[in-house]
Amino acid sequence: MELNSQESELLRKILESYLADLRVESASMEIAEFKAALQREEMLVEGLLPRLERVIPAANKFGEYAQF
Repeated sequence: MELNSQESELLRKILESYLADLRVESASMEIAEFKAALQREEMLVEGLLPRLERVIPAANKFGEYAQF
């Protein structure tokens, strides 16, 4: 997937916002299996953000598009 630097930055902001929402929802969840599913998704997003951060500077440095 190719994203320009603006699209990459937007994706990062969306993921950060979603991660914050997941944390709030997970903290308030009382049903264990749903809470575990939210926590797994939270870990996936936490893993994606650093990877995206490594690509965004490359897009800004080497051209308009970042390749995923």
